[in-house]
Amino acid sequence: MELLRSIFAQIGINKTFYVQFVLIVVVYVFLSKMLFKPVLTILVTRKHKTLGLRKMAEDALMESDTSSEEFSKEWNIYEQKAKAIRNEGYEKNSKQTNEIIKEANRKAMQILGKRRSETATQIKDIEARLDKDVSQISDFAEKKLIGGGRA
Repeated sequence: MELLRSIFAQIGINKTFYVQFVLIVVVYVFLSKMLFKPVLTILVTRKHKTLGLRKMAEDALMESDTSSEEFSKEWNIYEQKAKAIRNEGYEKNSKQTNEIIKEANRKAMQILGKRRSETATQIKDIEARLDKDVSQISDFAEKKLIGGGRA
């Protein structure tokens, strides 16, 4: 014990060292409960919400791709029908064939326009929700960090 006291005396540690050590431990425990855990919770929540909204956006894009494939299939069907009619009686029914092709194009463009607008609306909705959630999380984090841990 005497050896420890002499070592502490040589490096300049006196009774205030123990008080300082206890204060540092108390401050660390207080900060970990009041600051570190809430900030970590906010960051984890933000990550989960962001990943969820990103997944929703990816799903909307996949649905858009599926709609595009459906459009392509329908387009191929209309195109095949138009070719068959043209091959059967191109000279006799050229005017009627052109009308069918125009109608097929019009319907295909309507389908494509409808799918594009639906997809764009879904993407805008998802982006708006994502922006809203990110700003709410940011405001909440700012209140927690700057406002002394009270929201």
